[in-house]
Amino acid sequence: MRFTLIVLGLLLVTCKIDQAHSHIAAFSEDDDFLRKLVEAAAKGSKEIVDDSIKAEINHIRKIRATSNTVKAWLDSDLNSCSLPSSKIGIFCNISYNSPTMLVRRLTKVLEFVIDRFSNIQSQFGSNCANIVKEIMCKGFIPQCSVNGSTATYGTFASSCAGMTACSSNLINIEGQTGPQICARAGTKIQLTQCQKYSPGTINSQICGSLPTNIVFPGYLTTDIQRKTLSIAASKTQLEKANVKKSCVDRWMKLLCVNTPFCSSDRKKLYSAVTRQQCQAAFNCLPSSFQGSSLLDCTVYPDQTSASVTLPPDQAYSGGGTATV
Repeated sequence: MRFTLIVLGLLLVTCKIDQAHSHIAAFSEDDDFLRKLVEAAAKGSKEIVDDSIKAEINHIRKIRATSNTVKAWLDSDLNSCSLPSSKIGIFCNISYNSPTMLVRRLTKVLEFVIDRFSNIQSQFGSNCANIVKEIMCKGFIPQCSVNGSTATYGTFASSCAGMTACSSNLINIEGQTGPQICARAGTKIQLTQCQKYSPGTINSQICGSLPTNIVFPGYLTTDIQRKTLSIAASKTQLEKANVKKSCVDRWMKLLCVNTPFCSSDRKKLYSAVTRQQCQAAFNCLPSSFQGSSLLDCTVYPDQTSASVTLPPDQAYSGGGTATV
């Protein structure tokens, strides 16, 4: 009886192995990887030792490791330089190229000041108005070098010195006062130099921590520092105006991730925000806020433009969402 059971057991095992081999025979030569896996299973292997199979498994592991990615859009090359708008060029009497990212993001604000320059003249006088003009033109539009690796701000020390004779709040452009703008007079910025933002967060309470390996153009460090306070102020302002919480949250998310960042090879500038996401955030604001806003959503890439997927430690986690 015992002998009979052993024989039956052997027959069953043999049958299973034969079935496995019959399935193996059905694989084509192109299915070599699958065939080897089935062979290993048929042999009862506890460990797969074939080098080609190990390589395939490692490949699968790499795919899984990078499957948690975030999306970002190409803003420009890090060393991209462009001419300012004709209105700015004529007003400031400049014909040189300036960093493309700065040109895009400052055009609406600078043109706003230009359109109201006659009001500044009548209110503060020609001398103070000309001081505003020189500080604005030379302090916001640096001149790119021939190869686009650097850009240099103009010298306007005399205007900075003469500013004391004017109103103390005469200049406040993009949240920057006259003395702050004057601090960069004559300085040179490195357009292709990227670095981590050492505090590790733009605003810990509102934005949380930055991705561990995200890097920014070095010349934007002071702008990021200003955002720490401006984000909190914006939230307070919206909440006091009884703006819906969902809209406040959307704005905070946009402000937390709208500073462009560098690619890992330090050649490209990426954006985590698209113009459609920006417009959606703008549309949720009350009309009173929309009417006074200098926001220009066209400075961000279109959602259909060139994009990349990046590891989550190199880009904002907010990038690539359908809405912001």
